[in-house]
Amino acid sequence: MTPALPRFRLPISVVRKSLSCSLCVLASRADLVRACQLRPELATTYADVEWEIGDVFKPDLSMLELIALAEGRAVDNDRLILLRLRTNHNRTARRLRTLAKKAVTVADYLDKAGRLQRILLDLQTRMRALGYDGAHDDWSLTS
Repeated sequence: MTPALPRFRLPISVVRKSLSCSLCVLASRADLVRACQLRPELATTYADVEWEIGDVFKPDLSMLELIALAEGRAVDNDRLILLRLRTNHNRTARRLRTLAKKAVTVADYLDKAGRLQRILLDLQTRMRALGYDGAHDDWSLTS
């Protein structure tokens, strides 16, 4: 006869809908908020990385927002706006860097590169207006 496995229950305050990593990009908003409540140090580390790399945790959700929701406070909108601008800038810069591999003709390349550079310049202008100088990002692609 096989011995029965011990039964245990998690406190309801810890229960989540999924059993993935606590801060998984595939997790639901509610699970991510709960993970930020249970592991605030890890959430802060993720927010620091998010800021350092200039990209949000999920396309529609930043760690800044998740931490604010977990703590029951308003998000720092100025920082969130700047982070979203940086995300757009850095993604556009990546598109510009890889454009040469995808362009069909020289004219196509020049047209798309010019458009992407104008977008980058606009984003940089908006970030400067918020007091950001591009210290963490590559702004050389517009020169």
